[in-house]
Amino acid sequence: MDPKKFSSLEDKVSNEKNSLDECFQKVLSSMPNVPVNELNAAHLQGTKFFSKFESFLSSISSESESLSKTQIEDVLTSIENILDYSITYWDVMISTSTKTVSVPYSPDANFLKTSQQIFKTYKKNQALTLKNRFIKYNLPTNGFDAKGSYKLTSIKIDWVSLIIGIILFVASGLVVFFIDIDTGMEYLFSRILISLSVALIFSGVAKEKIQAKINISGLTITALGTIAIFFTLYFANPAEMPIIPG
Repeated sequence: MDPKKFSSLEDKVSNEKNSLDECFQKVLSSMPNVPVNELNAAHLQGTKFFSKFESFLSSISSESESLSKTQIEDVLTSIENILDYSITYWDVMISTSTKTVSVPYSPDANFLKTSQQIFKTYKKNQALTLKNRFIKYNLPTNGFDAKGSYKLTSIKIDWVSLIIGIILFVASGLVVFFIDIDTGMEYLFSRILISLSVALIFSGVAKEKIQAKINISGLTITALGTIAIFFTLYFANPAEMPIIPG
């Protein structure tokens, strides 16, 4: 997934989490006599945040998106932290609402189900520990108990880029080694062809999106993916122009 898009989605979830922390801190500060309005606010914000987090996981794990290894590890760390946080949250909310409102608050049966499934898929031992804690506090474990796995989509080989890159690389090899380069235009064309073919091959198999910032005669160019590799190869390591007999 594009780093900027991933960060943008994370920021939206983080903002909801900050709002929940603020509401929840008021509840903790007011215990044991928590005002009903503060308790209701914490419950409402908790519902919004946990739903937002589950939606975030669904959106980044869709077939149209691919996550890098680093992004997947970041997501797993977030899931573990949220699952741990939710135990404390519901322990306080259930015990406090029992004394404060006529109908005590409780999580629904599918509470953080997606989070539990994903975490169980990647971190079995840690997931078992969290599941036991959920059971201890009478919280739903439907995600932990669900059969099968829930994998976040990881970056796969981009076969289109790879195949085109190989074809261009072979073509550029034929141009360089079997066709005489007699003009400056032919030299320029061969450099572009070689740089583009290698860029496509690298981007086809790369597990991370490659970014580059290149300064050319005072002009700064920022690029991502195939274009970044192309500019790096073309401008950072050019071969010397051959001497062409006049």
